[in-house]
Amino acid sequence: MSGPTAEPRSGPREEPTSGHATDPIDAAVRRRAIEALHVSMALSAGAGSGKTAVLTARVVRMLLHGGDPARIAAVTFTEKAAAELRVRVRDRLEEALRERHPGAALALARLHELQLGTLHAFCRRLLITESLHSGFAPGTTVGLEREGLARAFGPWRRRLHHDAPLLSTLLDRLVSANQLAAGAAALLSTRDLRAAASPRRFDPLAAHAALVMARDALEMAAEQCRVPTDALLRNNAELRVALGRWATQDPVIGVLDALSSDEQGSLQHGRADAWGPAGKDLMKSAVELVRGWRGAWFESAHGELVRAMERDLIPAVLAARSRASAASFDDLLFFAAALLDDPGARARLAGRFDALFIDEVQDTDPIQARVAVMLTRGPDQLGPWDAAPPRPGHLFAVGDSKQSIYRFRRADDATWTALRSIVERAGETAALQQNFRSVPGIVAFVNHAFADLQIDAPQVAARSPGLLAPLVVLRTEEPEDAIDHAVRAVWALRADGAQVVDRSS
Repeated sequence: MSGPTAEPRSGPREEPTSGHATDPIDAAVRRRAIEALHVSMALSAGAGSGKTAVLTARVVRMLLHGGDPARIAAVTFTEKAAAELRVRVRDRLEEALRERHPGAALALARLHELQLGTLHAFCRRLLITESLHSGFAPGTTVGLEREGLARAFGPWRRRLHHDAPLLSTLLDRLVSANQLAAGAAALLSTRDLRAAASPRRFDPLAAHAALVMARDALEMAAEQCRVPTDALLRNNAELRVALGRWATQDPVIGVLDALSSDEQGSLQHGRADAWGPAGKDLMKSAVELVRGWRGAWFESAHGELVRAMERDLIPAVLAARSRASAASFDDLLFFAAALLDDPGARARLAGRFDALFIDEVQDTDPIQARVAVMLTRGPDQLGPWDAAPPRPGHLFAVGDSKQSIYRFRRADDATWTALRSIVERAGETAALQQNFRSVPGIVAFVNHAFADLQIDAPQVAARSPGLLAPLVVLRTEEPEDAIDHAVRAVWALRADGAQVVDRSS
């Protein structure tokens, strides 16, 4: 066993601006982000960089310099973050009041008018503001993600059985109602995208003809075997029997049985000298042909299913929600985006805001980015969401590519990259580099881990190195000895004078 190893990494000693003697290395960027209210900006800021403090300071500066709170919106990722941001803004305004800033009293008195919350709440407000145009009832209950699905599912299933009985029977054999409902929910949450589905029609006669060809190819390959007891031939005996049965059945039944079967054949074992020239390879190719047949027609059936859901089930679910005055959180985003596609509605809504602040932009999906840009660009600008940049000073977005982790919610660094590119056309992009949270070793590790991605500038730690390097590696060849090695490592650290703390005592 080698002893614990670590590489302490040091960085320049820098401190945040509040109450510390040394300005951060990116002080000029911070001042620009806070003070340039006339400029739209996309600010890249990693964890521990003080990005929320910068966003708060910009909001406060706008309020203190006469900004109308009712015409300012700040959007966060969670309700908790929104509540924390409101407290920060209020505290800064109260501090300004103590310092006798002339705009502080009025800003505090009207703080409740500041539109601060999650993007879903913000979109709901937009829909209610234009309720006649959007068709969104003000009393709609939000958060019912599966609402309408149960009501629409039964009628859709019966229609599918009437219109596509073979596909319906295959689904009965292979897929549960819960799995189908989960698939429908996924389509609902991504209904702005085209599903990746095969365009090939699910034709049982064509499928059966291809199945017969696969059976013939397997039998021709099997005839190349010179040793009846060869393992490869023996391992595919059941597949040959099954194929013979499916190929001679009624085409519809044969295809259903073949697709419902788990029989995959085998590519393992077998001796080359038990087969004729290239015979073993021919046998494996025939087995792969059967597997390919199954995969291709499964894709075809999947395509038919997706199209049936998109054509009949999804509209029925949305109609059921509308009748029940219910909506999912995703619905709020889609409805708001659709509302902003209307030039008249977008012009009216865009005219209601002087500035939109968005925190944690890396967690937004393309629909959210679309809403932000459409709302902040010129009221007379037409075309797709990325056709025109935000108006000067109307959008301030903060995010960190390295924290884009919500792929299951369609968050993608590409969205943040696209948004920065759009903002840069008539505004500015910048990055905060100072890290006030982590010790130099952690910062160095993060910089190293993301170096190849070429996103943002590397961070620089403000803190001094810790008593111990943040990474300790114990190398052992036997996993069962890991605890013993860990104990020995702790004692070795203590013997070297390191501080070892037992958090349980």
